[in-house]
Amino acid sequence: MTRQQKKALFILWFGYANFYLLRLNYGIAMPGIMAEYGYSRGELGLGASFFFMLYALGLVVSGVLSDRLGPKRILVFGLLCSILVNLAFPSIAGSLFGIVFLWSINGFFQAMGWAPTVKMTSPWFEEGQKGRASAILGTSYIIGSALSWLLAGYLAQNYSWRLVFYGPTLIAAVILALYLIYIEQYPQATTPARQSILKTLGAVLAEREIWYVGFTLLGLNIVIYGFMTWAPIYYFEQGGDIQEATHKALLFPIAGALGSLFIGWLCDKFFAKRRLFVGVMAMVVLLFSVLLFPYSTDPLVSLTCLVFVGATAYGTEVLLVSQFPMIFGKQKNMATIVGVIDSIGYLGAAITSVTSGFLTDIWGWSAAFYFWIGGGLFAMIFLLICQRQLGHTLR
Repeated sequence: MTRQQKKALFILWFGYANFYLLRLNYGIAMPGIMAEYGYSRGELGLGASFFFMLYALGLVVSGVLSDRLGPKRILVFGLLCSILVNLAFPSIAGSLFGIVFLWSINGFFQAMGWAPTVKMTSPWFEEGQKGRASAILGTSYIIGSALSWLLAGYLAQNYSWRLVFYGPTLIAAVILALYLIYIEQYPQATTPARQSILKTLGAVLAEREIWYVGFTLLGLNIVIYGFMTWAPIYYFEQGGDIQEATHKALLFPIAGALGSLFIGWLCDKFFAKRRLFVGVMAMVVLLFSVLLFPYSTDPLVSLTCLVFVGATAYGTEVLLVSQFPMIFGKQKNMATIVGVIDSIGYLGAAITSVTSGFLTDIWGWSAAFYFWIGGGLFAMIFLLICQRQLGHTLR
């Protein structure tokens, strides 16, 4: 990469990682909210579920608007609104309706980060560089998740769950200001799409390949966001304080960052024409690891399974949400393609957030793990369909 490419990728990386400070704090605050107001896991799971429902809708909207109005202004608007929602959240936590309503609105604004970021990133890199660039960009939300958990866990343990929302907004505001100062417009000045929003969206939705990838991501997100939402609470209930539980759960996104980099490098170096084969092999490891997880009585085995789940799940996800749109998408519809694929996928996150909560309330943690295995199998089926249908496209 040239110096200019590295600078652009660095700025875009931090710009998107910043979003995660304002979305994963909810899971870390859950034990404190439950203790103070008496909510069940299933009830608070509704907040996370509606977050992802509005997030899925917002991905399509932000993708289309980014193609028409420009990605930078959409990203900045979304992050500003997310900051305001986080500032307001503690004041309405005494109402379950308020929690669900406000956190779902946060999901809509949070959706304005990824599609604009991918659209601004793609023109900087040639075809042979996009696998590596997308893998690096993919670590932004993975490492952003880890940093968010670290900060939120520290604030929840040493201060209060309310600071889990107030603290990150200050950091996010500072990073946003720096982002506005240093971000450069993407190098290929593309004219906004002139066709109507419905025509733009219709053209993207008519592509079968996008549905195959989207449904694969839906199943994969049942696993990823099952662990992302509930792993800190799972380890908290196994014993220890919330900060210790957060440190254990941090292995998931850290392993995910390494896995995404490794799979991106592997695809570019050895499997440029067989990228989906790498994803299929990763899914085999993922399913075995999730299956073993609830049966492991040794904490070391449990954490090892968590590492393998994180590495393979995130590695496959980055392959789906970053590399495919950048390699196959036309520049004028890039953000729309990203938005549609992610939107379909995040329906899985919405399903797993609330379903896992109620399953653990009724039948315990084993039921949640079996549900996540089902999501992994669903993803595996559609990934195999992708391999069969899209193999010629990847040559």
